[in-house]
Amino acid sequence: MKKYFILSWKEILILTIFFTLAFLLRLFLFHLEPIANSDGIGYTEIGINLISGRGYVNSLGEPSYRDWPIYPIFIGLANIFLRDHTFAGPFVSMVFGSLSIFIIFLFAKNIYNVKIGYLAAFIAVWYPYLSNNASKDYNSATYIFFLLLAAYCGWIVYRENSRSSYFICGLFTGLAYLTRFEII
Repeated sequence: MKKYFILSWKEILILTIFFTLAFLLRLFLFHLEPIANSDGIGYTEIGINLISGRGYVNSLGEPSYRDWPIYPIFIGLANIFLRDHTFAGPFVSMVFGSLSIFIIFLFAKNIYNVKIGYLAAFIAVWYPYLSNNASKDYNSATYIFFLLLAAYCGWIVYRENSRSSYFICGLFTGLAYLTRFEII
């Protein structure tokens, strides 16, 4: 299983450049339209309350049963370091949207070859749906990251058929489910 996640130094360098480009593009898109939506505000309130010890509640102190916990948890953690609750949600989306490039590269590299992996990662940097959703306070970028990771691990299960690969695939599928329920 470990061999499917190993990158050479050259691959790490190129993917770090792609990651930086993707993050800067998403940051630029956020500054073009820095509008918080109602879902993003709700996720931010829940995440900040959870990390500060008040529980999984909204700003009124009511338990939030409709929201999935992974994205708000990451927002709350990001808010600890950023100290900006309006930017914490988009920041989490930017990071996970940019990290998806690594998974896309690994998937394409192992199915085809390194050149196709670089091409797929480069396209993912600029792909409008991925870059637009990863510049807002939506949980889509985090969900897509865990969904891609679960799909990649599912492909590894198909290739390896080992207990550890089944466990890792189930773990990432569970994280995708805890981000958004559509994985079902």
